[in-house]
Amino acid sequence: MVDIKEVVLGGWEEYNKSHSTEIKLIDLFLVYAVLSALIQFIYAFVFGSYPFNSFISGIVSSIGLFIFTVCLRLQIIEPATFGNISKKRAYIDFVICNLILNFIIITFMG
Repeated sequence: MVDIKEVVLGGWEEYNKSHSTEIKLIDLFLVYAVLSALIQFIYAFVFGSYPFNSFISGIVSSIGLFIFTVCLRLQIIEPATFGNISKKRAYIDFVICNLILNFIIITFMG
């Protein structure tokens, strides 16, 4: 039977060989977005979510950031699927979508 450690190390080596530094940074940012949402949820569970709008805004912000970052990753890895857009255009779309998301979140917080 294959050892779990060998499977994980093999997967890690394959990931390092097959992905560029740019994609690895985007993946690290995805981990940050998930951890941010998780920490906010744990904080609200332990200490309460008194300013409920702030709690909801923080969670939605983290989830939205995660979704837009996944879209950016897909557009960079498979540009042919999205009409052969350039990396520059993908990054500009990412920034504009995040600006709109943050404007909506700030408006919701009141």
